[in-house]
Amino acid sequence: MDNSKSILKERCIQLLSIIEQKRISYPELIDILELVTLDLEVKKEVIREAQEKGILRKEGKNIILYNFEEQKFKPNIIRRELEDRCRRCGRTITKCYYIEFLDSELGPYGSSCIKKSGLTRKI
Repeated sequence: MDNSKSILKERCIQLLSIIEQKRISYPELIDILELVTLDLEVKKEVIREAQEKGILRKEGKNIILYNFEEQKFKPNIIRRELEDRCRRCGRTITKCYYIEFLDSELGPYGSSCIKKSGLTRKI
């Protein structure tokens, strides 16, 4: 796997490990992963790897998320006023939200897409 896919998988795992809501549906899980990647193979690999690491478990139609103890990352959501396109849905946005990681940031996202992340209760 190339380095860019490894980074995408790592970002997805980081997001899953710090989601505030602990019981989510499969579509909500996909919404979270799509903040990082739309690549179906990467999403499948992330779900498999997250199960192996004990970060998520399937329970019927729900996904149960567990805090990953080694993960000390706490996201910061940054808002910037500028015109751009949402990384997830492609819509033109003027209020751009970014997820700040320790060494980089992901975005921009519109308010509806960032709310789907489960990282913030209110924007």
